[in-house]
Amino acid sequence: MPDRTVAPPFREIETFQLQIPVKDRLKNGVEFFYHAQPGLEVCKIDICFTGGRKAEKKAGLGNFTAGLLREGTSRYSSEEINSSLESYGSFIECNATSDQFVISVYSLVEKLGDVLILIRDMISDSIFPEEQLGKYKSSQISKLKINLEKTSFVAKRHILESIFGNKHPYGRVTIPGELESLQREEILEYFDAIVKNRQFTVFASGDLGDREIELINNYLGSLRAQPSDTITLPKSHFDATKYSEDWDQAVQSTIGLAGPVPGLHHPDTHRLSFTCDILGGYFGSRLMKNLREDKGYTYGMYSHLTHLVDGSYFFTTADVIKDKREEAIREVRKEIELLRTERVGDEELTTVKNYTIGSFLTSVNSSFSQIQLYRYIHLHGLPESHFESQIEIIKSITSDYILETARQYFDPASMVEVMVG
Repeated sequence: MPDRTVAPPFREIETFQLQIPVKDRLKNGVEFFYHAQPGLEVCKIDICFTGGRKAEKKAGLGNFTAGLLREGTSRYSSEEINSSLESYGSFIECNATSDQFVISVYSLVEKLGDVLILIRDMISDSIFPEEQLGKYKSSQISKLKINLEKTSFVAKRHILESIFGNKHPYGRVTIPGELESLQREEILEYFDAIVKNRQFTVFASGDLGDREIELINNYLGSLRAQPSDTITLPKSHFDATKYSEDWDQAVQSTIGLAGPVPGLHHPDTHRLSFTCDILGGYFGSRLMKNLREDKGYTYGMYSHLTHLVDGSYFFTTADVIKDKREEAIREVRKEIELLRTERVGDEELTTVKNYTIGSFLTSVNSSFSQIQLYRYIHLHGLPESHFESQIEIIKSITSDYILETARQYFDPASMVEVMVG
């Protein structure tokens, strides 16, 4: 019997290998990727269409289409769809992300056929009833108005607008009046352009046997799948102008620094991500130690890299005591400058390496998480060895590499500064 009072020996992680899914095509030619994990009795299916919010002609069309997709078809009413899903023990999520329109299906395998009948009908014949549109519009306008009273929401909107420009879909902000003006005909037009009879890709995981694969092929493979129109995006425009907005009633402010960075295909992408982790990527990071533990300005501050298909950016934000916001932003700039001027010590370097690799590996311990990684590299057109390369580069990274990376990509003078509250 093991001695539970003694910690297990430390063992360095040597490598990581992504489990490549089975690659197939449905009978309509649609790409189909899946991981089988027998015995779970449940499965998840992601149906991904190209477009998302960047295909919108008006702000809000993607989110409205996703939110109303379960609200009725020519054959099934909203009540019938939702009560059926509840009786099947199944759940459907519809989301318009920046780059994709995604329908995610969570189902017991014994009810998968019944669920796919509804999914096929929603994809091919959703009607977006006027009555449901009115209710959804009212709830979304109320939600937006509430969010516009949150300093963190307004700050993030300005960061995106500054990085991409308000003409670019990634940087365009939504106002209540635009949502109020959305019409059923515009939603149907978006639905026809992005979802109905359009090309999609299927990613599935869980308890998938021959029966489940055949069901997916029969129902999703019977849909028409024509290529969507090419989406032409305006050129992004970065504006590093300092932005400050004072709210009399606010007791705290949201502060932030942000700027564009190279994308996932750039050779420095993994070093850039690791440098971001040292700055603010985990609870013991430099920003957390300084602004939370030492100064007490905030409950937490993190830094992030976000990679979209047509643009990538760095940002760090925090909600801080209002009368300390100027001091807080100076401390953030100081921490970034230290990364650019002083080498990281061996102990900190080892700690962040172990944390980064360990947290990554603990997040990919099932067929569900493995297929999500593959979906990510498929969306961005990355090699299948992308995550293996990430682990190898992190293991070999040195303090000199971090110094060079921070100097090249983390220049506070060229970042947008935001203060709201």
